[in-house]
Amino acid sequence: MIRGRGYLKNADDLKRVVLKAKDGTPVFLRDIANVEIVPDERRGIAELNGEGDVASGIVVQRYGANALDVIHAVKKRIAEIAGSLPATVKLIPVYDRSLLIERAIGTLKARCSRKA
Repeated sequence: MIRGRGYLKNADDLKRVVLKAKDGTPVFLRDIANVEIVPDERRGIAELNGEGDVASGIVVQRYGANALDVIHAVKKRIAEIAGSLPATVKLIPVYDRSLLIERAIGTLKARCSRKA
C-alpha cells in the first residue's frame, strides 16, 4: 500500500513509475504489482466494546517525561474541557497506566520499608 501526494494524479501515472532498468529496459510498477486507487483508510475511528464506532485518540508523552505526571495532567485537562462538550459526547479512557504505576510504587515502598 502506498499513500502519497505529488505529481502522480491517478492509477495510470502510478503504473508508469519506473522502478529500475534491467539491461536498458525499464521495469514499471505495473509489471510487478496490481495498481488501483482505493478509498482512504479510516483513521481515528475504533470499535468500543462492540457498541459501534467511536472517535479515538492517543496521548504520547515526551521522551524522559514522568508517565504518572503526564497521566495526571491529561486527566486534569479532560476534567477542564468536559463541561464544554455536548451532552452526548463522553471522554472515556480505555487504557490508563496510572493504577499499574501506583501499585508498582506501593510495592517498592513496602519492600523498602521492610528492609529499613
